[in-house]
Amino acid sequence: MEANALNIRLLQHFIDARSKAGASARTINRDLTPIMNMIRFGERGELLGPSPLNAEAYRSLRLREPTPAPNLRALSDAQVDAFIKRAYEILHVVYASLFELLAGCGARLDEACHLDVSDLDVARRIVRITPKPGWSTKNYRFREIPASEATLKAARLFIRSRCEVSLDRKAIWNQLQRVRKEVGLPKFSPHDLRRAWASAMHQRGASLKAISVWLGHGSLGVTERYVRVVEMDGHRFLPR
Repeated sequence: MEANALNIRLLQHFIDARSKAGASARTINRDLTPIMNMIRFGERGELLGPSPLNAEAYRSLRLREPTPAPNLRALSDAQVDAFIKRAYEILHVVYASLFELLAGCGARLDEACHLDVSDLDVARRIVRITPKPGWSTKNYRFREIPASEATLKAARLFIRSRCEVSLDRKAIWNQLQRVRKEVGLPKFSPHDLRRAWASAMHQRGASLKAISVWLGHGSLGVTERYVRVVEMDGHRFLPR
């Protein structure tokens, strides 16, 4: 089979057809990735001849993906506090304490659900993220995250009571949306509580490097995408 059978013109027709069918730029770009990987595999195994799809040609095919404006802004402290307060009023305490834990230490949802009492260092005010039998943190990154007394209290409450409710992602999502609608907040996910924590820490002076370590990121570039604008008012920075 010749690589020219999968040439740039054919892929361009594919992109045009997917666009006319209503697929987003992000979806189309995601579809292109395995095609490129397949061609590279064929070249390495000498199953295909030289491909016209070099890196530059591949980049030219990828569509520009717009960044939605709401994603540039994090939940404010006031919004998070209002959300947590209402969660304790209308939800089972397990869900409310879970949301307070996520908002208070920036852990991933899966990490929070796997916490044990031994992971809480009350004296040092630390939440420890570490692998467990049959489960590991993302990319196997052990880390210690600073936490307030309120966050540690929420963590203990969650760990003590979590067997009382379902903790599958759909159940957690439904409970979060229930509170979000009550408070009148824009649509967000449990992961946005992690982003809000990172943004608030940076706003208070924590370095990107420190936040990156606490979040368990592999690079500062990922952390930079997490840290977003908390307050839009920039008048205090005006020179005149």
